[in-house]
Amino acid sequence: MTAITVSAFRRTAPRGAVVAAEVFTRIWNGLRVMFAPAPRTHEQEVADVRALAHALRHEDPRLSSELMCAADRYERHYVG
Repeated sequence: MTAITVSAFRRTAPRGAVVAAEVFTRIWNGLRVMFAPAPRTHEQEVADVRALAHALRHEDPRLSSELMCAADRYERHYVG
């Protein structure tokens, strides 16, 4: 005797799933846009690098001076 297994899976989405997915996607994208951080300016980036260099000046003076030089080059290129 042989047994035959018949698969009864449907290839279509459950009723309302496509609409629910579309609603979820639109809400998710809207929230992402609403809560996205503001774009940073070049001046803010330079200030952050200089603050990091200032904080590291006692632990690693060489890295601190490298960061200050990098901030100066970045500022010359992008800011001024």
